[in-house]
Amino acid sequence: MVAAQEKVAVKYRVTPPARPRGREWFWLRVYVPLYRVVPWRARSAIMRRMPGSHRMSWTHAQRPRGPAI
Repeated sequence: MVAAQEKVAVKYRVTPPARPRGREWFWLRVYVPLYRVVPWRARSAIMRRMPGSHRMSWTHAQRPRGPAI
C-alpha cells in the first residue's frame, strides 16, 4: 500500500506519505520483505502452528431439543 501511495505521489507530483518510523519501519522494511522471501509451504506451516483465531474451526450446531418455550 505504501509503495502504491509513493507511485501515485510521483505520478501526480504531490507530497508523498510520511516516511515510516518506529514499529512501522520494522514492519515495512524488515518483516514484509522477509515474509515475501519465505516459500509458501513454510509460511503455511508457520501459520498452522501459531495459536489464534485463524485456527478456529466451524462446529456443528446442536439440534434444538424440546419446545422453545
